[in-house]
Amino acid sequence: MLSTKVAEAIGIDVPECDNCHGTSTIAITGYSRDGFDLCSDCALQLARKLMEDLCELLTRGGRHG
Repeated sequence: MLSTKVAEAIGIDVPECDNCHGTSTIAITGYSRDGFDLCSDCALQLARKLMEDLCELLTRGGRHG
C-alpha cells in the first residue's frame, strides 16, 4: 500500500521510513504486529534480499548457479 497517498487522503503526516528515516512511500502490513513503513529504496533492497534468500533455498548453487 502506498502510505504517502493514504496519509495525504486522510490528512495525517506522512510516516518516516523505519529503516533510514526518510519519507516512507510503502506501508507493509501482515508481517509484524503493527506493520512497517519503508521508502522505495529500502523496500527495493528488502525485496532483493528476500529474492536472493528464496533462490538460495530453491535452487542448487543459488540464483546464478
